[in-house]
Amino acid sequence: MKKSKLVFGLAALCLAFGLVFSMSAFKATTENPSQKKRAEHFYRYIGPDYSESEIRDYTNYERSDSPCEDGVNLCGVFLASDPSGTDQPVQSELDAVANNLWTSQQNGSSVDSETILMRE
Repeated sequence: MKKSKLVFGLAALCLAFGLVFSMSAFKATTENPSQKKRAEHFYRYIGPDYSESEIRDYTNYERSDSPCEDGVNLCGVFLASDPSGTDQPVQSELDAVANNLWTSQQNGSSVDSETILMRE
């Protein structure tokens, strides 16, 4: 009798833990994991022209808060870093998106509208 109470108690405990685990494992999330969050810092393109070498040059971008009007030329890019003491982006961070910047300019439309903005 004593043994059956112990077995019954352990079974009830296992069932309780199982219910808690299964309920917490299937909670609905409020955030869509497929959506990436836009980086916070916008760098406006200020290059002399829209050639590939100028678009890839990180010195042709400066920190800006002003938005861009829609258009077919590169306006700027959102990046995660905001280095102190300079208005220019981190070179390695811009290099990581340089192909997308150039492709956007060639296509006349952004290949990533969350990160790259276009203008007239």
